[in-house]
Order: sequence, then structure tokens, then C-alpha cells
Amino acid sequence: MSQRNADLAYGWISGIIGPAPESSKVSRKGAGSVDLAHRMGTATLALSGPDGQPMSERVVTVEQRRHAFAFGNIAFDLVGQVGGPHPDLAPDLAPDLARQADQLLSLFNAATLPFYWGRYEPVRGATDETRLAATARWLAERGVKVKGHPLVWHTVQPPWLLDLSLDEVERLQRQRIRDIVGGFAGVIDAWDAINEAVIMPVFANGDSGYHWLTGVNSLHPSGG
Repeated sequence: MSQRNADLAYGWISGIIGPAPESSKVSRKGAGSVDLAHRMGTATLALSGPDGQPMSERVVTVEQRRHAFAFGNIAFDLVGQVGGPHPDLAPDLAPDLARQADQLLSLFNAATLPFYWGRYEPVRGATDETRLAATARWLAERGVKVKGHPLVWHTVQPPWLLDLSLDEVERLQRQRIRDIVGGFAGVIDAWDAINEAVIMPVFANGDSGYHWLTGVNSLHPSGG
């Protein structure tokens, strides 16, 4: 079937997807047999042309054009390309926007943007909201599902946080979550809430203002 006829053809599933065929079980080196029945099925297709007549004896090419699975990657470099350079940092070194966008959008339908507190608000009260909002909108307008990462992490915190009491750190953390999630609602509705929570008590990467989250009594007078 020519590309033109393929574009004009109307196709629909006239049967009901049935059980996966026996061939759904495949072998993987070193892992034995893997059952892919949950990802395979059978269907009956009926194709007709614009005139409504069945199309028989034709070669048909089936191509997946979209899916509901979120297949993504980080889009950190796009922040400098779409939102502009960070005023307090060196210019982002990245490919031009057209090239990078083509590479990203040709493969992925989901992307993650950075909300590390130390980079989002390196100076208290001065956030990176404008650049990130512009980038998030740019991605959403192109059909990309955007996720923010992370709301809470025990490292990459702003230096000014270390001078505050633990109660004040907790108050500001809760306020940060409300401000960011509420402010980006409708554009970013998926978040990594607490990053690497299971290693907080044992993983050290410099001074941290987050130890109130680990339950280490010696670091918080209330033990929380």
C-alpha cells in the first residue's frame, strides 16, 4: 500500500483483543524465560478506503505513533535555552535550542526540571521561578508531561539555610513545598517529593540543614 493510500485509509479494530499468543514467552540471557503476556495481545483489523470499500491484497505498515507510557529524561539544559541564562551563574553550555529540542522531542514525551533548593533559591527570597516556569510551559505546549525534581533533598540546600534553627528550616521547607506545587499547578503536576529518603541518615555530602527529617535525636532537640 502506498504512503498516500496509507494516509487516506481508515482503520479500526473490529475484533476484541484476546489472550497473548504462546510466543509471548521469550528467553533472556542469564535470566531464564520472561513472560510478556501483559504487553502482548491479538486483534483483528479491518481496513477500508475513503470510499468505504474493503482494502484487500494490500501491504500494510503498522507504526506506533503515541502511547500512554511516560518515557522521559532530564531537561535541565533547556532551562538556559528557553528561560535564559541564570543571572548568578555562568551561561549554560548546551546545543542550540532547535537542535536540542528536536533530539528531546523525537524520543521523549516526559521531562524532568530541576528544583534543587540550593539552585532554585541560592539567595533567600530570590528564586528561579521565572526561568523554570517558562521552560515548563514550553515543554507542556509541545505535549511533554513535566515533572519537578525534587521538593525535598537532604543535600544541595542553599548556604543561608545552615544558619537557621531546625524549626525554622522545617517551617521554610513546608512553605517551599506549598509555594512551588501551588505556583506551578496546571503546568507541573508530578513531583519527586522526597529524594533518596532511605539513605538520609547514612549518606553525608557536606553540611546539611535537613537532618530534622532523619529522626536523629542528637541533631534535633525534639527528636523529630
